[in-house]
Amino acid sequence: MGDEEQGRFKRTPMRMQTPYGILYPPRGHWVQGGLLLLAFVGNFAAAKLCGSLLGGISSKAQEALYIPFFIIMFVGYALWVTYLKALAFDLIAKSLWRVVFNWLLHRKKPSSPHEIMPSKEKLVEAAVRAQKGARGFIIVSLPIAFISALLATTIESQRNFIVEFWIVSFCCVGWGLVLSILGRRGFLPLPEEST
Repeated sequence: MGDEEQGRFKRTPMRMQTPYGILYPPRGHWVQGGLLLLAFVGNFAAAKLCGSLLGGISSKAQEALYIPFFIIMFVGYALWVTYLKALAFDLIAKSLWRVVFNWLLHRKKPSSPHEIMPSKEKLVEAAVRAQKGARGFIIVSLPIAFISALLATTIESQRNFIVEFWIVSFCCVGWGLVLSILGRRGFLPLPEEST
């Protein structure tokens, strides 16, 4: 496939338009690894920015602000892993169970591997859905933002408690959004479970 349309897919250099959404190519290992490290360091930077927006907070309060940003990153990745496992089950395991069930009950063997293996279209759909699974960072950031913002209202700062609440909320949700966009666009590596 070049820049022209072939079948139901249209490929451009930086993405492929599919009926299921845009499929972004994964970036190189060095880019993904570097951005993952940068995202890890970004947790500190996001917390520092949030603390500076609050203004005049103690060092203990600044240290406490690091926690929600790390929770968003690590729990967001865990949610992404869970989503990918469910997606893999939906893509492969269901068809395998169907074949086993047909073989045991009806003694019907699959006539070809195509009955077991997903089609190219199903694989493309699964790849798009896997990238869209990065929205787990946003999903995690919403309750974390609310809880952190409630706790932040107890911090002594130069702002009143309502402004503190909104600053911490926006910082946490913003960080979840940044991680989600990086994951969706292929800049963060898809999470893998080590065996």
